[in-house]
Amino acid sequence: MTRDALGEEDFPLYFGEWIKHRRQELDLTQEQLAKLACYSVFAIRKIEMGERRPSSQLAELLAKSLQIPSENQATFVKAARGELSVDCLRSLIPGPVSLPAGPSIAIPGNLPRALTPFIGREPEMTALGQLLQDPQCSLLTIVGPGGIGKTRLAIETAQHAKDLFPDGVWFVPLVALSSPLQIVPAIAAALDFKFQDPTNPQAQLLRYLRAKSALLVLDNAEHLLDGVEVFTEILEECRQVKLLVTSRERLNLLSEWVFEVQGLPVPANDQVEGFEEYSCVGLFLQSARRVRAGFKLQEAERGWVLKICQIMGGMPLGIELSAAWVGLLSCEEIAKEIEHNLDFLSVSMRDLPERHRSLRATLDHSWKLLNAEERLVLSRLSVFRGSFRREDAQEICGASLALLSSLRDKTLLYRTGQEHYALHEIIRQYAGHKLAEQRDEYERVKDQHAQYYVQCLADWEKALQSSRQLETFDEMAQVIDNLSQGWLHIITNCRPQTGTSSQFCTDLLHSALFSISLFYEIRCRSLEAIALFKESYKYLKTVQEEFEKTEKRFHFISVLGQLTSYLGLHHAYVLQYQKACEYLEEATQMLGNNLSWIEKAQAQIMLAAIYYHQGKYKESAVLHEQSRDVFREAGERWWYLLSLINLARTYLPLGKHQEAEELCQEAFRLVEPGDMRLQVALRTQFAFARYLQNDYIRAEQLMQDNLQLSYQYRNHRITANIL
Repeated sequence: MTRDALGEEDFPLYFGEWIKHRRQELDLTQEQLAKLACYSVFAIRKIEMGERRPSSQLAELLAKSLQIPSENQATFVKAARGELSVDCLRSLIPGPVSLPAGPSIAIPGNLPRALTPFIGREPEMTALGQLLQDPQCSLLTIVGPGGIGKTRLAIETAQHAKDLFPDGVWFVPLVALSSPLQIVPAIAAALDFKFQDPTNPQAQLLRYLRAKSALLVLDNAEHLLDGVEVFTEILEECRQVKLLVTSRERLNLLSEWVFEVQGLPVPANDQVEGFEEYSCVGLFLQSARRVRAGFKLQEAERGWVLKICQIMGGMPLGIELSAAWVGLLSCEEIAKEIEHNLDFLSVSMRDLPERHRSLRATLDHSWKLLNAEERLVLSRLSVFRGSFRREDAQEICGASLALLSSLRDKTLLYRTGQEHYALHEIIRQYAGHKLAEQRDEYERVKDQHAQYYVQCLADWEKALQSSRQLETFDEMAQVIDNLSQGWLHIITNCRPQTGTSSQFCTDLLHSALFSISLFYEIRCRSLEAIALFKESYKYLKTVQEEFEKTEKRFHFISVLGQLTSYLGLHHAYVLQYQKACEYLEEATQMLGNNLSWIEKAQAQIMLAAIYYHQGKYKESAVLHEQSRDVFREAGERWWYLLSLINLARTYLPLGKHQEAEELCQEAFRLVEPGDMRLQVALRTQFAFARYLQNDYIRAEQLMQDNLQLSYQYRNHRITANIL
């Protein structure tokens, strides 16, 4: 029997399928179509797999390449962009779109029909397809948190692999089962297999499957793990049967191959080109158009759609539930609601499973599968923002390696690198609500988290003034969200009237402030520093009067003054010199007492740099000289070196070239080889001094060295200045 054309039942559900069939009808390979459309083969593959939609320009080229009649090309472009359904393509070309001629073998099975297009997951589909073809892989488990799209991915994978299994591809829903004893009857029901008698149904099922070459898709097995040994027995008895399982937790069977699924790829914050081609954005737009026909993404809404996708971590269920609100709310309103109210993400669609009608229901199901200790640790882990190390989790949350491993197996925790872990943002929010229900525990864990990371910042001060600077910056970058959150929590919980002023450890805060400020400076993230320091500054100003009545008043002022000076410094880095000057002058005045002489000298050296940019060279030199003497007397080597370098820069426009070179030579003798912050500044000033002495070759060599350092430290500001 041959099938010359696509009939009513076989007409493509998705645009990508239609493109593939039309290309095959024209006897074109993907390479040939890509060449005709002046596009990449990779892009054509993604379009055919539903990973992306073509731009309007590419759609026009495809219409011509696929020989769409000119009068129908506008309709084709709208279908390509998702503005019209694929059904509109039925009458686009005289005669139906035909499949390649050839024998057609009907593969039995009961896979559920997809009612919506499948978007994205091309890499996962390819990898899963290869695993199903591997003779060694008989039990393949797709694991991931609830709502991540495991079921749909398994169905699509099975649909594409059905030709490998002549005896059928069978979908076995396990979600409604309440006991492992129901697994065998559920498989038999899916296969439409009738037991001969009630005795030993498992043996009867195995005899039936023994001669079969089939794929069983066992969906939602996480609550039946006590009974999954039956999967092993099926594989041992039925050598041509393969099992594709979905679960929120791995099965922990010897024969199991685990395939972990995470969220759809999310665009970067600065992504402009190809924004709508990302599968998570495409899913949002497709879902939105089902709710509001003709929905188009406006330029002003792109950032909010990105925010939604970021909060969801690319989770398909969350994105679809979010898009369901576009009929009532703007994308901005949706994003803001999600941030503050997890219960907002719910719908009442009757053809959705109950567990998928709200994100909370999905997460509740995962929560119920945890034991008491796992629940406690997961709720505590919600205190982390971004990634964290195993030792961090152990110290702050009491999370043993065994517990972390268990949560990892349940896909509630994932690894972001060799030594770091993270929670999916939605799971973190959910666990955070659970922690907040235990008020005392919540406060204790928050305090522990803050004290731990502020201590880390303080401990890194010496490393940042040494040859370990680069590796320390990289280590800080992994946990910067935790560092900034910890700092802010410590600062905004200083309340003299409650007795917490005893925790106001001045030396700790001074060291921590140096470390976090230097990180933001070197990584060109001054806007983040300004936001963090401004919030800290505003709070400390509100309690300043109360602190001034306590024995901690001088310690408090030294911290507030230093914070104010760093706030000024980072305003200077974003070229707001007037604001920077105001903060730094306030800081130097605030730090006028003898107990804060080092902090005052630090503020002065920053203010002197502002005066230099304003052309006040003499005033700048005076402040630098005063600060240099303070640092030398106090034994503050790093700050002393910085004062030498800055003073050398100030001397050059004053005509003191010889003095400037002498300062540079002294600094070269003292500076640590791996201290990029000082090395770059020193080489820059010495290069300028050499340039003024007409030593152009030496000056150029110094700047070339600086350029390499700026690349190594990923400092775009210094790179731009050098170039």
